[in-house]
Formats: sequence, C-alpha cells, structure tokens
Amino acid sequence: MAQHFGVGLVEVRKEPNPFTDSDAWLTVTTPPDYNDRHLTLGFRRELVTSADRVLLVDGWVATGGQASGARELVRRAGGSWLGMSVIVDALTDHRRELAVEGLVHERDLHRKP
Repeated sequence: MAQHFGVGLVEVRKEPNPFTDSDAWLTVTTPPDYNDRHLTLGFRRELVTSADRVLLVDGWVATGGQASGARELVRRAGGSWLGMSVIVDALTDHRRELAVEGLVHERDLHRKP
C-alpha cells in the first residue's frame, strides 16, 4: 500500500531487539491481546517525526491492544495518528477511539449466504 500511495513505511516489530544495532528505538508494552499476552512493540525512533501522519495497516484486529500500542508509539514519536485500516475487524470496543476502518466485520464471516 505504501508503495502504491508513494508514502513511507515503518515496520512495527513485536518483541523487537533494539540492542542489535546502534539506532534509537521507541518501545511500548501493549494492553492484553486476544491471547491475553502483553507484547512489546517498537520501531526505530528516526522513522517517525512530528511531520508524519500515520495510518496503521493490518490484516485483522481483534482486541485493539496492538493498535493501541502502535498509536502510543506514534504519539511518543510526535506523529499524528490517522487511524487503522484492516481487512477483518473483530473489535467489540475501541473502534471509534482507534479510528478503525475494516473491509469486513468478523461477524459477517460466519453468516451463511
């Protein structure tokens, strides 16, 4: 998507190991995910600045825990959170707060034609 729109891409890593290089990293611990895990998310600090507007793109959002963590990383970097675009939206809460737009809702996957 980033290439199509001619915009930058920042990979948010789960359980990053920022000690393998000399770059400064931002990290955050997420609220519980669908498996009740608290993950550490991170990205290289110089990749997001106060001039950046950030859209998180993912395949599936279930609890919003990782999205909340990513939004906090963007906030700490000084960027502006635009929202989240997903293929499958399985959220029961936080949709408006995280500005989530999904292609399909999980409940629709279980309906018979």
